[in-house]
Amino acid sequence: MNGEVLTNVIGTVIYLLPVLALVWKGAKLTSKLEQLEKDVEEKTSKFCNDHKTLQAKIEEERKSTDKSIDAIMLTLTDIQKSLVRVETKLEEKEKK
Repeated sequence: MNGEVLTNVIGTVIYLLPVLALVWKGAKLTSKLEQLEKDVEEKTSKFCNDHKTLQAKIEEERKSTDKSIDAIMLTLTDIQKSLVRVETKLEEKEKK
């Protein structure tokens, strides 16, 4: 009877080995999946932060460009006024 029990135990172990291997493989895959999820979260967070930083830089550049354009427009307006004055003076000299 001991031989029969031993045969049954060995048979059960042999039957369970593939199941245990699948459980082991499943645990490893689960661990890898959890690591991948963590990596995706980190990279998504980094991407969002980088995106926000870039948006802020773009907005800063846009404001700087707007200020430069405003300064150029004021300069052009001043030049135009000066040209009108010069033109007026020339017309006055021509009349004399």
